[in-house]
Amino acid sequence: MLQMHYDNPQLLDTWVDSSGLRVTYTSNLREKDAGTIQVGTVDGLIVPPKPENFEYISICHTSCTEQWMPDDGVTVFGYLLHAHLLGAKIKLDWYSKDGSQSEVLAEDNFYDFNYQENRLFPVPKKLLPVSRLIMKKGETLKVTCTYTDSSRDRFTYGGEPSTDEMCLVFLNYYPKQQISTCGSFTGININQTDPLYQRWGFNTSSTVEDNIELLEEVPNWSKEDTLVLQRSYYETDHYSFCTKVSFHINYPNVLVPISPQSYPDPPVSQGNSCLQDTPNSGAKVQLVCI
Repeated sequence: MLQMHYDNPQLLDTWVDSSGLRVTYTSNLREKDAGTIQVGTVDGLIVPPKPENFEYISICHTSCTEQWMPDDGVTVFGYLLHAHLLGAKIKLDWYSKDGSQSEVLAEDNFYDFNYQENRLFPVPKKLLPVSRLIMKKGETLKVTCTYTDSSRDRFTYGGEPSTDEMCLVFLNYYPKQQISTCGSFTGININQTDPLYQRWGFNTSSTVEDNIELLEEVPNWSKEDTLVLQRSYYETDHYSFCTKVSFHINYPNVLVPISPQSYPDPPVSQGNSCLQDTPNSGAKVQLVCI
């Protein structure tokens, strides 16, 4: 399946597209099929007005990976980082099942919406230990998206238009499994320890939609208000989701509470990082090396 997005909000008739498609096929089948999994979320994403290094995280939790990942794991060989116009940084972290080990798999500190591309991991031994390219059953991934735009004077929500936002990483791997998306989102409910409740007294039975309406009603939104919303993302529970490819495979979509504080950023030493040029933009991509 090929999906092409066009965004022409002003309905200009002078915009044309010259994109094309070249299909290559062979009768010599490969030994293994490759697949793509979407890690991250769109639902529940709320970015405040005039964000400055505002972070949103989504966790592909062990409660999902243990359902579809084979016992001998899958091999990851490429990825695409994706946010929209507010995106400034995107990072993908890996955590072992018991949480004792963690690493940065990919990091772009100069993300540009206009220069998105699939990236292949370099030769595994030059990038990561081979064991890290082989994801195993029950391991966890965390996507962190950073948004910055001093001119955006309104709330921005998760959605498909370029003026909305996303926080996603598309991982290419093999052998292919019956899995489509994996991530987490916030906003199911609020308890009395939530910074949103402590600052504004939001109803503890409020939904995502309620929260959006309540935030919109906060007068004279300030930097302090943004810090409260940021703390809420960090400190309150997320809920995992796990979407299958085939309707013949049933992964229970149980909402598992996840504490983001259980997944601190992996340590990355100065000697353990490298920069890879992005061909189109000249931007630098932070990757973990050995």
